[in-house]
Amino acid sequence: EKGVDDTILLKLKLDNVFLPNSNHFELLEWTQRCVVRDPQREVTVGIAGKYTGLVDSYISILKALEHCSAIEQVKVSIKWIEASKMEEDSHVVEALKDVDGLIVPGGFGKRGVEGKIRCIRFAREHKIPFLGLCYGMQLSVIEFARNVCGHTNANSTEVDPHTPHPVICILPEQEEVEGLGGSM
Repeated sequence: EKGVDDTILLKLKLDNVFLPNSNHFELLEWTQRCVVRDPQREVTVGIAGKYTGLVDSYISILKALEHCSAIEQVKVSIKWIEASKMEEDSHVVEALKDVDGLIVPGGFGKRGVEGKIRCIRFAREHKIPFLGLCYGMQLSVIEFARNVCGHTNANSTEVDPHTPHPVICILPEQEEVEGLGGSM
């Protein structure tokens, strides 16, 4: 009623895509593309992170999966895996036994790192499709260095500044930065 949506479209320069004050058919058509009407199959994607209690932390991943599922007409179920609880191999087996794919998202710090690495190793060894985003991809390099290349103490200098096999290093311009937390 107040025209806020039209103002946003103008600011984002989307007014030529979704016409202000139109019947919003274009927007309706756009949003209907993101609906799974007749799923041809179902997949379960595990997300191994340390903020699984607050799923909004991974909203961009969830939205990406939602959009992909609509294009592919596949129902995607999410299995949340709390990485800090994956310190034992038996926990990893239980958590990943029924997933069709694994995503290890970005993050910071030491908490949950070894659990994420265990999940990544399980995915590699059991040929489960894997997507490492940012820190998740860095941890996959560490996992590979440890378990395939034989550098059992390989690590990131962020996690272990004195690792004998620094396969991931902090950028020099970030060495003095502290307390990033989730607020890059």
